[in-house]
Amino acid sequence: MGSLGQPLKWHWHAGLGSGAWLEGPSSDVVVRSELGFSRGMRSSLTGLLELGGETYAGMRGPHPEYGFRGLLRLPYFGMGAGLDFNARLGRTDLLVTMQTPVRRGGLLTRGTMLRLDWYPMQSHSFLIGITAPLGDPLAGRTRPARDYVVVTSAFSRPPPHHTTDMSLLPALASARASAARILQQVVPFLDQDGRDNRTAVARTARYLDTLRNALEARAADAEVRFFHAEITRAFTIASGDAALGERLAVATRDILLRQVLLPYDAMLGRKKRGDTVRELSIAARGQFGRWVASAGRVRPGEVESVLFVFEAVTEILEEVRARAARQWDDPRLAWLPLQYALLPEDYDEQSELDDLIEDATGVRFTDGNHLTYVANL
Repeated sequence: MGSLGQPLKWHWHAGLGSGAWLEGPSSDVVVRSELGFSRGMRSSLTGLLELGGETYAGMRGPHPEYGFRGLLRLPYFGMGAGLDFNARLGRTDLLVTMQTPVRRGGLLTRGTMLRLDWYPMQSHSFLIGITAPLGDPLAGRTRPARDYVVVTSAFSRPPPHHTTDMSLLPALASARASAARILQQVVPFLDQDGRDNRTAVARTARYLDTLRNALEARAADAEVRFFHAEITRAFTIASGDAALGERLAVATRDILLRQVLLPYDAMLGRKKRGDTVRELSIAARGQFGRWVASAGRVRPGEVESVLFVFEAVTEILEEVRARAARQWDDPRLAWLPLQYALLPEDYDEQSELDDLIEDATGVRFTDGNHLTYVANL
């Protein structure tokens, strides 16, 4: 990962604009090109105050014109003001300028901005144009162009799987209830609110009482084991073989961890559009179906029931996700516990935790690193 380095002290830009000059008995069309610079008066990181200058040339009606400006800018607010000296007329006018990128990254290309120049003392004459940075390779590139992530785009859902074996349903219903309890125990919702502090504290106390009762009935690790035991039981019923049911459950955990849980949880804290795990689940279903076909252990008559169980597990994850998003009232805070794909012994050693972090980040741990903390004061 490369460093962005320090921001430039001097900023150069070029622009082109057009507008109307409304002073006088008739209005004229104005077209101008400009070249300018600015420099931060204090730290360039804050963007609070800059001094700058510009020179311009163009046409006002049938007459050429040229001049220069001195500006005081507030880049953080996209505002500035200064004096505009028109060399052809030998006159100085008050100028107020505003500029905005309109969208992240720039209006047309990286770093380009929409600009409005307003002359309040000249019958509110104005120009609208575009400015582009010069010699600044980081302009418009310091943040992603979008401030959100698309979790699920428009897609065609495949037909659902079906089963005629109703003995599967109690195990899946038990797993669904257990999944809700795991969410409550692993990601407790303590951000209770209310009309006042007293109400919020009372709601938190009631929630903690509910959580305490759930933990007394079955501790968190025991609940996780119960959830996976129910999933294994469902696969055993679907396949008609206990050993095969265990293998199917293991494959399910591995696929769901890498295809659904880690990709979704990697988006924690980001704005989400299409917040659902159904598209991720469809990809996981495809991988599980290929694994079932390549393994060749499931009898043809049981394949549909086995695929039905896997699909039901992905629907349980979607229900949990929806519950978490409603609870936190913000999809950015929704987190799906990795325990839906992990048993307690899968993450009780440092090496296992390291492997999980590497899978989640896509970056491998290395030795001999130095950590430096930099305080920007």
